[in-house]
Amino acid sequence: TQQNLRLVSDATGQPLGMGGAAIRWLAQAAFSTLTCGIGGLVDILWPLFDADNKRLTDKLLKNSVIQG
Repeated sequence: TQQNLRLVSDATGQPLGMGGAAIRWLAQAAFSTLTCGIGGLVDILWPLFDADNKRLTDKLLKNSVIQG
């Protein structure tokens, strides 16, 4: 089955596009690299304990992954 997930900005509700997705990826990669991988693990596990079920980088960058 197809999920139809979209990455959108919380401020506008519009899709991020290639630039926004690249910034999201770079932020996650930098966070993981600077913390020797621990930050990447925390980022992936963060939705398990977050009320909004968002990754830590998505909270910091004010992004959401939605169905649609």
